[in-house]
Amino acid sequence: MRTDGRQSAMTLAEVLVTLTLIVILVSALGGLGVRLKKQSEIRLTESTLGVLEMALEQYYAEYDQFPFETRDLDLPPDGVAHEYTRTEMQMDLEENGLSADVLGPGHLDLYASSEALYYFLKRCPRSAAIIESLADRMVTGRGQTGENMRILLGGPVDSGGRIADLLRFVDAWGMPIRYAWDPLRDAFPILTSAGPDKTFDTPDDSTNQ
Repeated sequence: MRTDGRQSAMTLAEVLVTLTLIVILVSALGGLGVRLKKQSEIRLTESTLGVLEMALEQYYAEYDQFPFETRDLDLPPDGVAHEYTRTEMQMDLEENGLSADVLGPGHLDLYASSEALYYFLKRCPRSAAIIESLADRMVTGRGQTGENMRILLGGPVDSGGRIADLLRFVDAWGMPIRYAWDPLRDAFPILTSAGPDKTFDTPDDSTNQ
């Protein structure tokens, strides 16, 4: 009887040790999974920056210039060209007496330079062919509230205007890719991802530099 009791106690101890080991292994694997996911997202973002850099090279080869400068803009601390909130589409259209207005809630100034970059690269056939290779999740038209962002081109629809999707490039964490180019300082436009912390100008940012 005593022997059976000791054997039962040992068996219970073994079960507890086994359960403890399982918990430790699951925790370790969970942490490993988080690290692997983060590394995968970083690689995806760096790959996206590489694709955009190639598209910019093709744009320059086609037009002998980069899409737009940010040198003359009075940039706020976040470094975003807020003047491009409605993208260069507005400037192109206004040259012809037309207009462009963002539709829907949830639009942020933070999207501005990325939207302008998408517009320019998409307009250049050689660049457009390159950005087609991007994963679908790296281009979005959703605003802060999750609603699809659109732009009204050329005035009211009943007066000849038309509505188009307002798209931008994003990183693996859903943040817009920031475009900046000062031709007096930069030989090539600087593309920046805010990184896993989703905050620009912090140590975990990724750039094409």
